[in-house]
Amino acid sequence: PASPAELSFVETPGYGQGMALDGARLVVSRTTEDNPTRGELRIFDLSNARQPQEVGVYVAETPLGDTMAIQGDVVYVANGDSQLSLLDISNPAAITLLGSVDLPWVQQIVAEGDYVYAADEGGLHIVDVGDLAAPLLVGRFDTQYRVPLSLAVTGRYAFFTDSATDDEVPAALGAVRVIDLAAPTQPTLAASYRSTARWPYFVALDQSQAAGVLYLATGDGLEAVDVSSPMRPVRLGRAVLPLHGADVALDGHVAYLALADQGLLAVDIRDPARPEVLGRYSAAAPGKVSAMALDKRSGAPARAYAYQVVLQAWDRATGAAVGEPGLRIVDVTDPAQPAGMAFLPLEIDEDG
Repeated sequence: PASPAELSFVETPGYGQGMALDGARLVVSRTTEDNPTRGELRIFDLSNARQPQEVGVYVAETPLGDTMAIQGDVVYVANGDSQLSLLDISNPAAITLLGSVDLPWVQQIVAEGDYVYAADEGGLHIVDVGDLAAPLLVGRFDTQYRVPLSLAVTGRYAFFTDSATDDEVPAALGAVRVIDLAAPTQPTLAASYRSTARWPYFVALDQSQAAGVLYLATGDGLEAVDVSSPMRPVRLGRAVLPLHGADVALDGHVAYLALADQGLLAVDIRDPARPEVLGRYSAAAPGKVSAMALDKRSGAPARAYAYQVVLQAWDRATGAAVGEPGLRIVDVTDPAQPAGMAFLPLEIDEDG
């Protein structure tokens, strides 16, 4: 762990957009290398993280979005700027389209039971996927054209973070909207929580404690919010860091914070009111982290892995590329000493 090393890589032409992890299956949406107007879904088997294997490819006639969700053998992904598509990945060698529903500019997707929750600048949309061949839009909550930054759903409530548009509130502050989903056809606003942090981008919900706690990756650290009473969210504590959080994921008493400057931070959240940094992983090459997921399979080997999609950065002064874009695999078995394990490079152009 003191000398992290990249042990393997797999070439994946084109450039990455989004990702989702389900056990040892990693699904990446990409724009094709030869035709940027087409998208593709690539599936990797990570049973052996030292030797990731590509096991399937699905090519779409339109670009695929940078957000998706996996439930069982179905992937829900934004298809171009007009649809939410349902793909059957039970046989990765022969991925098939199950159905689709018209939804423009989907930016966040969560699958929960018989419903898929999709957010765009117009609001939160609720899609009944009880019949995978005929998904049906059944409800919508209007967010008044606020930009959706992240979405978490548990049982009756959805937690939706967005940028502020109120004239009296600085846009960088944003908010968490708590949406009551008891009646899927008529979702309602249960509460709002205004963070005092800069840019409360991403959320993760911890229900392992007696009280539900919502964690926000912010522009200056990690914020914990008590949502045990969803109608009265209360801030518990903050870890203020000179770092920009780009995503957050939870595993037991540890919150993993993906850093926008290409790194990974492990934070002890046993006391949500006083989160403390445990360890940090910094990749040798510069770049920008855009997403993260954790492998938390029960019965899996002792290692845990954090997966990050790393997008290439460009030096504005010289126009030269800095850093290699790709998927980085980090061993977080010991959160105090996260170590680089493997890297899958992705090609990207300056316009992408």
